[in-house]
Amino acid sequence: AFRALAVGDAFDIVNDHDPMPLHQQFQAQAPGQFAWDYVESGPTRWQVSIKKIARRHASGNCCGQCGGEA
Repeated sequence: AFRALAVGDAFDIVNDHDPMPLHQQFQAQAPGQFAWDYVESGPTRWQVSIKKIARRHASGNCCGQCGGEA
């Protein structure tokens, strides 16, 4: 679902626990390409908005996934 998003688009997930393992997965697979914002933080419900942001090649930290085309 994340890969299908246009830059600037977002989706929310709702979970019964903190989805930090998913955040770590995003860090590994899409570094610098997403914003992670808690809408609600427990104790029984967590809601996170995940927004696709533009890659940041200017910082010199290319993700290696797009062939340099941001």
